[in-house]
Amino acid sequence: MVRLPTQEPAADAVVELRELPDHRGKTDTAGAFLLTDIPAGSYVLVASKDQYNPGTLSVTIPAGDTITVTITLSAPVQLAEIAVTGTTPGAYTSDTAIAGAKIPVPIRDLPQTVTVVTEGVISDRNLTSVSRLADNVSSVAPLVGYDGYGLNEQGYIIRGFATSYTSTSLRDGFRDFAGVTPRDLASVERVEFLKGPSSVLYGATGALGGLPNTVTKKPTPNRITGVEASADGNGLIRGTVDLGGPVNADSSVRFRLIGAGERSQNFRPFDNGAYGLSIVPSLEYRRGPTLVRLSGEYTRRRYRPDPYLPLDPVSFSLPVDRFLGEPAMPLADAQGFVAQLAVEHRFRDGVNFRQGLSVLGGRLPHTSPGLSSYDSLTGLVNRYSSYTDERSTDLASQTELRLSGRRFGVHHTLLLGVELSREVYSVLFTNDGLAPISVTNPVYGAQPTPGDTVTASHPENQLGVYLQDLIAIGPHLKAMVGARFDANHTEQSVEWAALGLTGVVAEQTTHHVTPRAGLVYQPNRDWSFYAGWSQSFFPNLSLRGVDPTFPPERGEQFEGGVRFERRGFSATGAAYQITKHNVLEPIPSDSLGRSALSAAQRSRGVELDVQGSPLPGWKLIAAYAYTDAKQTESVDSTLPVGGQLAGVPRHSGSLWTTYEVERGALHGLSIGGGVYAWTEHEATFPHTVRVSGWQRLDLLLAYEVSGYRFQLNVVNVTDEKYFLGNSVGLAPQAPRTFIGSITARF
Repeated sequence: MVRLPTQEPAADAVVELRELPDHRGKTDTAGAFLLTDIPAGSYVLVASKDQYNPGTLSVTIPAGDTITVTITLSAPVQLAEIAVTGTTPGAYTSDTAIAGAKIPVPIRDLPQTVTVVTEGVISDRNLTSVSRLADNVSSVAPLVGYDGYGLNEQGYIIRGFATSYTSTSLRDGFRDFAGVTPRDLASVERVEFLKGPSSVLYGATGALGGLPNTVTKKPTPNRITGVEASADGNGLIRGTVDLGGPVNADSSVRFRLIGAGERSQNFRPFDNGAYGLSIVPSLEYRRGPTLVRLSGEYTRRRYRPDPYLPLDPVSFSLPVDRFLGEPAMPLADAQGFVAQLAVEHRFRDGVNFRQGLSVLGGRLPHTSPGLSSYDSLTGLVNRYSSYTDERSTDLASQTELRLSGRRFGVHHTLLLGVELSREVYSVLFTNDGLAPISVTNPVYGAQPTPGDTVTASHPENQLGVYLQDLIAIGPHLKAMVGARFDANHTEQSVEWAALGLTGVVAEQTTHHVTPRAGLVYQPNRDWSFYAGWSQSFFPNLSLRGVDPTFPPERGEQFEGGVRFERRGFSATGAAYQITKHNVLEPIPSDSLGRSALSAAQRSRGVELDVQGSPLPGWKLIAAYAYTDAKQTESVDSTLPVGGQLAGVPRHSGSLWTTYEVERGALHGLSIGGGVYAWTEHEATFPHTVRVSGWQRLDLLLAYEVSGYRFQLNVVNVTDEKYFLGNSVGLAPQAPRTFIGSITARF
């Protein structure tokens, strides 16, 4: 029985078990409800109804028995009180994630690590750069982009292995082409970092170390009106708007419209005219067991392509704003769009259907200077130039059926899915010459020397069929098993007259079954101990007549860990080993761009992530990782066995924490800060340059009153000079930067 605060029956209240969210029901006009097929154990029963605060009740269900309970809802929600409490910054932890199982399941039930960066962290750190999300997650490092600082692409190194810009990030569960389509954080609710192989869920993504899933903000039944203005000491000026709420009287139709615009200037020179624009609309229909949501995004960024600094020790002595490109070259102009449709329907308790469709496209025309070798005798660095016009389209369909219920004495949450996708990436580029430039006294004005023109197209078709079962074996033990079959066809067409290449020069069809299995033991509601095993694969496409035929890349992970979770606070520790076979590595200085089969790489590590609010007003997110990622087997003498992989520090850690005064004269005042540190890492593999370790200190001061928030962030307080590096170049990071913002919510 569910009752209102007046003790009257609560009709149409939703009742569910917190530990088994698929066990849910609705009350009738008398406030009565019935939940069946519940395993014996202790649970928290939650009753909710519009305009009332939920009611909770701890219950213990004996084996083979039936119990009767009464839950009373709390007093109706007062809108005035919402306005006051809404000034509290967002949480730093999330107890659920979609990425780990493709269904909304508690993270504590997963036999694989998922770390979530919430909107609260993004807001308090005042982040606008997508790659900076990596700061707060163990074993995740930003991947230096190939085109400079302005594109804002989603590249990461996770558990020692770099993600691919083309296929290893997700947006609301669909593949997101991160290398061409720019992204903005204004519409992001949270980013879920799934660590370890993901092929069993997402197919041939190449994401062996893991992948990020960006969860966007959705329409809500409550009215939203928010605006924000911010600026920093480098010249960036940015504004955002967030509008939303019900369209009709019963809130069955809701909308959300998020917009962001900026003059995207950074600490590097010659960025005049750069800007960013993002428009994210969404519309949702909810009635009874049916949900229909249509969402989209249009993003555009104009920015200065930047060749970074040479892969040579001389770069460490150069100013961080030393620019070695050509200021007269035009700004790059990246545009991307996304349209997604989701239809969900619950036929009856335990039977849920979902159909998702995604259309994604992007274009990036840019003239980019690049750096090759540095001559220490002359002080000149050799350069080249290339005009590149990249285009991408991605069409995807996901059809899923989720079945929940008790079978053979245990509770199952079974997911059956079919995914169809077609991705086409095409590019036109030129190989142009560009005069060398002095690294100590650059003189600009060189013009590119025309070279070869090359066009290439890379279509990929994929069919995936997957099956997953989350099994509750009593109140303390859960098991997850799954497998996916993928049929993947990919080819590459090239028109390159200088090399005599024309038409389809490479083609490959692969079929692969990827398994997954894991166990979770939960002695009580606070602790979870887990162990998991998973595999992955990725096709290795090679140029016919230039490279030999290579077998698909294969990966395998063993992982074990422990998670503690209580009242908005969580801590996760994990140890893992990932092995990667049939890895393709480019042969250094090969004029044809050929690859070598590097045989095997291995990453071993230990992680710790702590998130949440240990005490009232105090929030923190902390991470530490030990990562040993190296070459273990080689078939090429240029790829040394035992060599550390590029861009991966052996030790890395971070701590970001804030404290808000919750009462008294200083109510609404927040102070905070963060410390970030890396040990040294290799910039390239094979090794040519080692990047020194570094530490960075950030600070926060904010004050919130009457729906307004005034915030000041100081990034790199001590003005630390530090670099990130990989085969693209050495990327100096921003010096001391002041960022101020004003946010208003009505």
